[in-house]
Amino acid sequence: MRERAARPGPGLRGLRAQGGVVALEVALVAPLVALLVVAVLAVLGPVGDVLAVEEAARAGARAVALTGDPAAGTAAAHAVLPGAQVVVDLDAEVVLVEVTHVRDLLGRSVATSGRAVAALEPAAAG
Repeated sequence: MRERAARPGPGLRGLRAQGGVVALEVALVAPLVALLVVAVLAVLGPVGDVLAVEEAARAGARAVALTGDPAAGTAAAHAVLPGAQVVVDLDAEVVLVEVTHVRDLLGRSVATSGRAVAALEPAAAG
């Protein structure tokens, strides 16, 4: 029997055609990947803000609970999140600290707020 001759590979012409397909795929996929990265970063920014605002509110409530001084709570909240708006509501037994932070996100102002409540320590209450 005769053996069949092995066919040659695609050659230069085939490689050039594949290179064009790869370039087309990259041209179509690259903008989608860039858009996905921008979308992920746009979502993660406010998530980080929520965590920072809540931590600032906890720090402020903790400081007021220990000292009984609203100014200490404001300073503690600003130490965690500089530039945030801090409101301290001090009662006879409980302190409420609300922190609000405004951020510019893609041309829009986005406000994030968090609250924390703490019981006054006996030394601070008396």
